[in-house]
Amino acid sequence: MRRAIWIALAALLVFAAFLVARLPARWVAGWIPSSVQCARLSGSVWQGHCAGLAFQGAQLGDMRWSLAATRLFSGRIAGDVILTKGSLDVRGYVEATPTGSGTARSLRAVIPLDPTVLPQTPPGLRGLVRADLATLEWSGRAITGLSGRIEGLDLAQRGMALGDYAIEFPSGSVGSEPVGTLHDLRGPLDVEGTVRLTREPGWEIEGLAAARPEASPELARQLQYLGRPDSAGRRPFSIAGTW
Repeated sequence: MRRAIWIALAALLVFAAFLVARLPARWVAGWIPSSVQCARLSGSVWQGHCAGLAFQGAQLGDMRWSLAATRLFSGRIAGDVILTKGSLDVRGYVEATPTGSGTARSLRAVIPLDPTVLPQTPPGLRGLVRADLATLEWSGRAITGLSGRIEGLDLAQRGMALGDYAIEFPSGSVGSEPVGTLHDLRGPLDVEGTVRLTREPGWEIEGLAAARPEASPELARQLQYLGRPDSAGRRPFSIAGTW
């Protein structure tokens, strides 16, 4: 009799484990925060797909995930995530907590600056953002840690070519306000500076810029408003913003 009870309990545990592993994603749709919407859920909680993902009204695209169940015991949701929307492609390993903080590792992204793909794109700005980040840490909306490289390619403002640029965040760039170095890769402007990610949350860019011979007359004229040039012909600039 006792042997039969143990066999029944073992069978019940196996069934429960199978049920949890296969738990359909749509069964937990009611637990998703109101700021997040998903037009269609499929797959399981652990390996699923959300078509038509939106956050606070912004359409982000389609997301696939593969979660590590063992990380739930540490109070975190963690796993590989892929987000796509047209030519937008973001993928990496993400860990997030219920308090709104988290970390992403091996994060790679290709983001076109196009309002049809990314409605938050500043008016008139076009180009491509490419990122290869070893780590990205956040708390709420503020970025508290960042290491890796971000490139802005084929940038143009209302048809005026601005060139290509890179921002490098060193591996130790962790703290209240990570700082990276900015420099041009090619194009009409010679640029050097720093990028600080602030707690507002937002960003501040400070540096020096000079027009190269291939710069358009309009672009060279706009640089003159930055102030007096140094001995190398570079003018100081400072811009800031929030998100």
